[in-house]
Amino acid sequence: MSTDQNRHDEFFVGYLPTPQRVRRFAIAASISLVAGAALVGIVVASMQQSPGMGTWDTSTATTFDGLALVDPYAMLRVKDTTASGGVSTILLVSEGKFGAADRIRPFHGKAVRIRGTILRRDGRRMLEVSSEDNAVELLNPRESALSELAPAPRSEMESPVSLRGEMIDPKCYIGAMKPGGGKTHKACAQLCVGGGIPPMFVTRDSKGRESYFLVVLQDGSAANEAAIPFLGDPTEIIGELELRGDLNVLRIDPKKIVRL
Repeated sequence: MSTDQNRHDEFFVGYLPTPQRVRRFAIAASISLVAGAALVGIVVASMQQSPGMGTWDTSTATTFDGLALVDPYAMLRVKDTTASGGVSTILLVSEGKFGAADRIRPFHGKAVRIRGTILRRDGRRMLEVSSEDNAVELLNPRESALSELAPAPRSEMESPVSLRGEMIDPKCYIGAMKPGGGKTHKACAQLCVGGGIPPMFVTRDSKGRESYFLVVLQDGSAANEAAIPFLGDPTEIIGELELRGDLNVLRIDPKKIVRL
């Protein structure tokens, strides 16, 4: 009789107390599953690329005085005592997934005051220009020393070069999104660059330090259309490097871009 009773005790019946063996098995299995899930999470997280230290201060509007340019992308050259030569370049974009070239073109080569929110990462800055009508204003030439802000002569660097890295949408990468790169961000990056945000190429050295290159075509014109298919993918580019003030510029031939 006791043997039959012990045999029946091994089965789980919802309205009866859980048998000890079943209880012990359930507890051990639960602990193993939780520990296994945690371990998998740690391993997967360790394999992910760091989202970086990009920031975007959307709560505070910032105003800059400088020289507006749209060659080949919208940018503002401003006085900067911390930069080599005392001048630094801020890339300009519009609100949303759009570039600012059309907005800035009427002010090309002129001293302006521009208001917007600033994005920062690794020493690079980008300004999302406010949509307000008075966010871009002409300055009296006497209010800004244009001679100091004029674009530096283009200085050719080592050419040609072979670089491995990733084609990015810099607005999201610099601070608007985390992460702002990789295949998971590819569709968003394509919309941003397709909307006129300037493409950039980022490389990483053995210590993970990143270098940024503004991407243009061989003739120096905007490379948005050529960059779109390669956004978010590891690629190798053979191109020509030049230095424009504080900007590293990479001239590309789309036929010499290879996915890795």
